[in-house]
Amino acid sequence: MEKLNPDYLQRIHQRLAKAREAGIYVSVMLFEGYGVQFLSDTDHLWGIGGDATWVWKTFTRGLNPIFMDTYDGKLLGKVRQQDDGPRRAMGQVLALSRQINLARSTPSKELSSTGYCLVEPGVSYVVFASEGGVFDVDLTATGGLLSVEWLHPINGRSLTAETVAGGARRRFTAPAGEPVVLLLRNVSRT
Repeated sequence: MEKLNPDYLQRIHQRLAKAREAGIYVSVMLFEGYGVQFLSDTDHLWGIGGDATWVWKTFTRGLNPIFMDTYDGKLLGKVRQQDDGPRRAMGQVLALSRQINLARSTPSKELSSTGYCLVEPGVSYVVFASEGGVFDVDLTATGGLLSVEWLHPINGRSLTAETVAGGARRRFTAPAGEPVVLLLRNVSRT
C-alpha cells in the first residue's frame, strides 16, 4: 500500500491547526493510500460534549454533525440535560437540509462575515451567526430578490422579513441577541 505524501500530511496538519484556532474541531482518519476522511463526531473530538453552536458550525462548514448522546443515561448513569440543545439543533439542521438542495450546496466562510455559510450559488444561503448581532453576506453573485427567514437554531421558531436584492454585499441584523440561522432563498428564479 502506498504511503501518504508527507507534504500533504503537513498541509492537513496546518489546516487543522487553523480550524482549532477558529474553534472548529474535527477528527481526521488517515487511510494509507486512500486519502483523508474528516469527521465531526463528538466521540472522536472530545468524548461526551457538544452544543447547538457546534451542530450549526459543523453543518454550515459542510460536515455532518455526529453527536454522542447520553439519551438513555446508561453511559454516565444519568441523562445530561445539556444534551437536549444539540439533539434539538440536529433536528433543526435536518429540517432545514430538506428545504435546500444539499447536494449542490458548498461551505464558504468568505461569503459571510460570520464565517459560517452553506451556499448553493444563486439559489440559497444558510448563514449561522453564533452571537446573533450584525453581519454581512456577499450576494454579488446572485441576481434578483431573495426571501429572508430567521430561524432559532434549537426550537426552529421562524421569523420572515422583507425580501432583499442580490447583486451586492448586504448587512443583516439578527432579530435577537442570541444565536440565529439566516436562510436566504432566491425567489426570482423560475
